[in-house]
Amino acid sequence: MAEKMKVSKRPLKSGEVIDIHGSISLEAAKEIAKFIKKTAAKDDEIYVNLAGVSYMNSAALSVLVQLIRELSEKRITVFFINVHEKIGSLIRIAGLHNVFKILADETEVSERLDRREKNVTV
Repeated sequence: MAEKMKVSKRPLKSGEVIDIHGSISLEAAKEIAKFIKKTAAKDDEIYVNLAGVSYMNSAALSVLVQLIRELSEKRITVFFINVHEKIGSLIRIAGLHNVFKILADETEVSERLDRREKNVTV
């Protein structure tokens, strides 16, 4: 039986990280999209941590693609971090590697946020 999906958010420097745990099915992806849209209202970049996700089906992937496109129209970028190898393969096989912005881990997010803060204060 698939692990129940959980979504939470936490601060990281000047941004927020959305942590997802469990398997992502179509219904779970819809819940995630709603959660991200609420968080996105106040940010121009969203960081979604998939470290706790080892499975995502293609229907869920399509929901996330739609979310990325909707937020992109509002000038909000969604970054995915700690993407499991199987999910990364699914993204590449589906030809979506140019749609999904993937960062390796939270260290890369921290460095990105540090650069952004320096650019704002300069």
